[in-house]
Amino acid sequence: MGGKGQGKTYYGIGEWILNGRMAGIPVEEYKDIAKEFAPNEFDARSIVQLAKDAGMRYIIITSKHYEGFAMFHSKADPFNIVDATPFARDPMRELSAACREAELGFGFYYSHNQDWTTPGGSGGPTQNDDGTAAGFDEYIRLAVLNCLTVMIIQFSILQRPYFLLVSA
Repeated sequence: MGGKGQGKTYYGIGEWILNGRMAGIPVEEYKDIAKEFAPNEFDARSIVQLAKDAGMRYIIITSKHYEGFAMFHSKADPFNIVDATPFARDPMRELSAACREAELGFGFYYSHNQDWTTPGGSGGPTQNDDGTAAGFDEYIRLAVLNCLTVMIIQFSILQRPYFLLVSA
């Protein structure tokens, strides 16, 4: 989105654009924007080589932020780069493989508390699709633990996990 929403530009904190204190874009409208997201020039090997050339020993990348969009494929939620975009590739899988190949550490930043699009997440919808109340415990069990399992098994992130721990 480049910090733009509803005809305005929001400088300096684009990742908060969905929040009501910023653009306050409705969740469904925000999810529709993903249908246009196609980072076709993404090249994991080039990124890893740049990191190595700069003397970095590992890469930590945001895999999911407050808006609930996952930059990796997840069966727990279709709001991810593989299922919700025309890009339909898993850049985190590609980056993980390129890091392994280059012997560069790899880890995820994953926002597990605030989730503005998944029912039950802090700041998110308070009802499930079927109209029942959505609670934080259910959100942790159904959404977060599934995503963590994917990250640990598919990406071997135990080496450098990074979580934002914020009390609700």
